[in-house]
Amino acid sequence: MPCSNCGGSGHNARTCVGSKKKAQKAGTKRRSREDAEVASMLRADKKAKKSGRRDFVWCPEGTVPYRDESGDVYFEAAPRRVQCECGGSHLECGTAAGAKSYRSHMGSTRHMKYQFPELF
Repeated sequence: MPCSNCGGSGHNARTCVGSKKKAQKAGTKRRSREDAEVASMLRADKKAKKSGRRDFVWCPEGTVPYRDESGDVYFEAAPRRVQCECGGSHLECGTAAGAKSYRSHMGSTRHMKYQFPELF
């Protein structure tokens, strides 16, 4: 495929050295030192990238920490898991999350192997 700047073959518009005028029109002009300093100051104003570490919070046994909009830490009871006869577990029924957990566990491969061993 020919170069879009000069029409030559074996290179592309980015690596073309034949026509510098077209390359400058395309937006590859050099920045002045002042422009570079302003750009670096603007980049410095942006938020620093967060690291992958989480803030660990001590909490009483049987509770789970959570933060509200203001950043304060509160504790709520941890969802209780129920052991199934097949060896799996699901959340207690009685809430929407518990019902969903129960239904998904009943359809799991582990529970199906326990309930219908002749199929596997």
